[in-house]
Amino acid sequence: MKKIIISMMLLNLLLNSFGSIFAQEAPDPYIVTQDINYESISLEDCLNILQNPTDESLEAESINGTIEEVEAELQLVQAQYNELNNYIALLESGEVDSLDWANSQLLIVIEEVYALQSELDPEFIYLSEEEQLNLVASHESVLEWQAYIQEIQVALNQLIADRNVVEQNYSNLNFTLNELHASKENTSQSKATYNECQLYPYSSEYLSNDQILLNSQTSLNDYLVQIDTYLEKIVAKAYRKVAFEDIYRLYSEQLDQQALENALADKPNIVLDNLAYETYSYAKELSLIDIETLAQYAQRAFIKNNNKDEFIQSYQKVINLKENQWNYIYSINTEAFELIKSELVNYLNSNMHTNEEAVNLVRSIHQRYQVKLVFFDDSSQQWVTNSMSSSGYYDEYVQKDISSHTLEEALSGESTSEIDSESNDELTLDETLDEVPDNLVVPNDHLESLKDQLSNVRSNTNIKDLPKPSASNSMNNKNKENKGEKTNKGNIELPSTGERKPMTIIAIIILIIGLILLFTTLRIKRKKRETLQDIELD
Repeated sequence: MKKIIISMMLLNLLLNSFGSIFAQEAPDPYIVTQDINYESISLEDCLNILQNPTDESLEAESINGTIEEVEAELQLVQAQYNELNNYIALLESGEVDSLDWANSQLLIVIEEVYALQSELDPEFIYLSEEEQLNLVASHESVLEWQAYIQEIQVALNQLIADRNVVEQNYSNLNFTLNELHASKENTSQSKATYNECQLYPYSSEYLSNDQILLNSQTSLNDYLVQIDTYLEKIVAKAYRKVAFEDIYRLYSEQLDQQALENALADKPNIVLDNLAYETYSYAKELSLIDIETLAQYAQRAFIKNNNKDEFIQSYQKVINLKENQWNYIYSINTEAFELIKSELVNYLNSNMHTNEEAVNLVRSIHQRYQVKLVFFDDSSQQWVTNSMSSSGYYDEYVQKDISSHTLEEALSGESTSEIDSESNDELTLDETLDEVPDNLVVPNDHLESLKDQLSNVRSNTNIKDLPKPSASNSMNNKNKENKGEKTNKGNIELPSTGERKPMTIIAIIILIIGLILLFTTLRIKRKKRETLQDIELD
């Protein structure tokens, strides 16, 4: 009977466990943040900190060493202060040889002198208070104790003066320590700001003139390799990935109406307002896909409004933005660029590299980095420096004519079907910058999009700030919190990973084994009961 009860309990337990597996409440789905709003460091601040880099590691190391020295000196001053305090306490209220003890002894002596005067002179008690005071005060014993008390007071005053000097020294050291901690915190914050600016796509490292060493005693190819090495460091990759020619090509390639509608399906426009324009100039990458989107929306607006000026203005605005990106890059390493220009033109002219091959080699490095360092003057057959701070491509492309017949072809397609009104709302800066268009259906033009998608792996990281030092006896550290808002676009339930399937199978197997054991036990009991009944009948 006990076995049957145990088997039933086991079965009940298995059923409850099996049911709890399926009755378990599903966890809340993950919330994926699709947009992160954050405030970029201003362009001016980034330029200032990138143009004037400091070795924060050495500076922090120096500050740490000074802090240790000041803290050690503070401990010594604290020990001196405590020692003087102990002396002063003993001299003021010690059991013997203290000011309080000497005053108590003086009172006893005064009482004894008063009693002695009363015995020696019966008229003493009838004298006025002033007369008694003069007699007692002039007594030798009273004068000796008063002199002793005066000596103690002088010594006490000297100790107090010494303690005040030590206290002032301690205060000065403590102020110095606070200043050092504040300087260390500022250094950490400056380093964090520098790191964040360095992470922006159009930022580059700063190179001083001392770091640029060009060997002119070499071939043109080898010399250009040296130039290439330095340009790779100071020209941001995001700037190199998009050429002025790419912008012109994307605005020149016109689609028919149906292809344009397919390309813009579910693709939001990019709003180049003042804030976005500045952000794209240094802190956010403008990819080929973004430019393609701008060009297609400009063409769509042209087809709808038949306003060629707006189309050209859209093209010129992107060209201006590309030039602004160059201006940011140039501002970081102005001296380095000017040195490279000067060295390159001197090398080319001194070695008379004026043939077509040399011109093509220089042109290739210009195209790779989208900056014209030097120009070749056909009339004088001499190389001249690009004396302007511009990229050298801006004047060539900003007024470059976009073929009018392609625009007319785009307009001709309007008669075949009516263009739907734009259903995509313009997004704010953060939304448009973070969304990447997909499903591009431009015929025979997937190469640039694929290159951009496969190579554009850089992301802004809101690079979080470093830990600030804290001083036990210094001012409170100020923690600065980034007031970024996170916008949740929706709850997205992740697919099952299959972790529950093995548990379900195990539970079913245990259940089957339990049922088999139960049925087997019942059958054995039944046979034993039948056997006992047969024996009793016999």
